[in-house]
Amino acid sequence: MIIGQNMKDEIKFCQYSRKSSETKERQALSIQDQEDECSQYAQRENIFVSDSLRFQESKSAFKPNNRPAFERMVSLIKTGVINAILTWKPDRLSRNPEEGGKILQLLQDGTLKEIRCATGEIYTQNSDHLILQIHFGMANQYSRNLSQNVKRGLLHKVKRKEYPRRAPIGFMVIGEEGRKNLAPHPTDSLIIKELFEIASDNNYSLGYLVDWLYEKKKFRNKSGHKIYKSHLYSILTCPTYYGYFYYQGELYEGSYQPIISKKLFDRVQLALEDRSKPKVRSWKPFLNGIIKCGECGCAITTTVKRKYVKREGKNIEFRYN
Repeated sequence: MIIGQNMKDEIKFCQYSRKSSETKERQALSIQDQEDECSQYAQRENIFVSDSLRFQESKSAFKPNNRPAFERMVSLIKTGVINAILTWKPDRLSRNPEEGGKILQLLQDGTLKEIRCATGEIYTQNSDHLILQIHFGMANQYSRNLSQNVKRGLLHKVKRKEYPRRAPIGFMVIGEEGRKNLAPHPTDSLIIKELFEIASDNNYSLGYLVDWLYEKKKFRNKSGHKIYKSHLYSILTCPTYYGYFYYQGELYEGSYQPIISKKLFDRVQLALEDRSKPKVRSWKPFLNGIIKCGECGCAITTTVKRKYVKREGKNIEFRYN
């Protein structure tokens, strides 16, 4: 395709590369490989792309509104900063109808003048958009089919009593592909078990357990960071550790070796429930009702008040009889 100099001057390209970490896109080229393919194409076709207009992200395109770099690119197209896209293949731009529709509408309106792919396709306002629609539609249907297959595979895995997600902290994954399951980690599982044993004693707060894990046991989460109260609470209330797990809201029995017993887990839940109860002042003066007034015969009681004393700079408790 030969473009006149005046028209070429009007074309302002950006470059978009995307790689999803999801299983269904593991076969796609890496971002660096996509960049290399696009750069070679741009050099052959004498296309200039500013470094500030090279967008790349590791996000899935199966669901809309999930890609900040894509949204920024579309915004720059709408404002006229750029009006052409260079990408590796059409499915890098979209795998869902909503965002595919945005690109098609911008192209039909002429706001987006060109889409060029490193594989050779060129789409303009006047070209046949049906081909581009088919590319987007096939990419979407491919993702939908694989998503259904993944869900079906997970359901079969659950029915085989195999854990269907990433291993929780304290566990590791064993087994061959398609038959993977959990197993207690040789060292981490011992710390997790000790954690449950200490937590079952109502004498220790969650704050103490957080510090115990971090300072005494040098225990970290899988990212190497400190385990805070919210994460700690989710560990202590997770049935996976006694051999059961939730899937789609239902509790299933697992076929893996648990780290703790159900009895220990239940003791921890009772201790956590007791910690959550509000503390009620239970102190009562031991002479209440025993001493009587010499004139009227009524019992003398004690009232406790807390007041801020300015000269002391603090709250002081007063008892009145």
